[in-house]
Amino acid sequence: MQSKRIDFNWVLLGIALVLGSLAAWATKNYFIVKEQEIRAELSNSNVKMVDVVVATQELRKGDIVDETNMSVRSIRADVIPLDAIRPSQFNEVAGQMLLSEMSPGRPLISAYLPGFKTRQFSDLLQEGQRAVTIDINEENSTAGMLVPSDLVDLFLSYTVENGDSERVKMELLIEKAQVLATGKRSIDVHPELVNSIYDNPDSYNTVTLALSTEDAIRVSLAKGRGKFVTLLRNKAESAPVAVTNMFGDQIFGMSGDKGSHQVEYITGGGGLKSSFQEYPLPKELMDELAQGKVNTAL
Repeated sequence: MQSKRIDFNWVLLGIALVLGSLAAWATKNYFIVKEQEIRAELSNSNVKMVDVVVATQELRKGDIVDETNMSVRSIRADVIPLDAIRPSQFNEVAGQMLLSEMSPGRPLISAYLPGFKTRQFSDLLQEGQRAVTIDINEENSTAGMLVPSDLVDLFLSYTVENGDSERVKMELLIEKAQVLATGKRSIDVHPELVNSIYDNPDSYNTVTLALSTEDAIRVSLAKGRGKFVTLLRNKAESAPVAVTNMFGDQIFGMSGDKGSHQVEYITGGGGLKSSFQEYPLPKELMDELAQGKVNTAL
């Protein structure tokens, strides 16, 4: 009588079923234990809970924050984001546009909102500063490449009378002035919000600067005298401006009569006034000029 051969495939299948059942039982017990631990930890009076504003539904970028899509939920204080919006702050953010998508239950944070930390434009000014807006165009605004938070050297281009003739002069007014806004764009408003509200916000003809009170008065007084020119500078640069004023004819050499030299006089009284007095050049210098030996401008 022959014995039956054992089919090892069935043996292996049986072993796998047993091991699978043990693994499922261990996993279930693990989650049960962890749930009990979490419940015990949450019920512990030492765990601090904080109320925050959370989304109640799926929200897209551009949706408006209001009572219909936000609610309040208590979350452990040690896991909430530092800039999470609290219920007491909801009136400040209601009606603002979302800059990011949100899923249900996700806390609302200030990074999702434009300009939440700055309630008014004046909050951007430090103590003692004043905001001054000047007219500017593409020609004298670094080709429209200025953006809020840039630093610029502000010059004034104006005409100085010299008898029957006139000379164009560039003079430094303010050094290292901070740009608060260019047209509709400002430091406190998120660029995406500006793009969604205004047509072509990158085109501007005004620049707002943060200045000391004295500098703000100087700029205000200079508005009617000439054109403002902004020269963009590196934020890390600390060296003072080397050239604080220059006449247009200095670029091309000596102007006017080559037999004389002009000296500028600035007189006070009822306001600053510039005038020029011409003096004849020495004969030796005239001879050198005639021979083309002197090329520098006086």
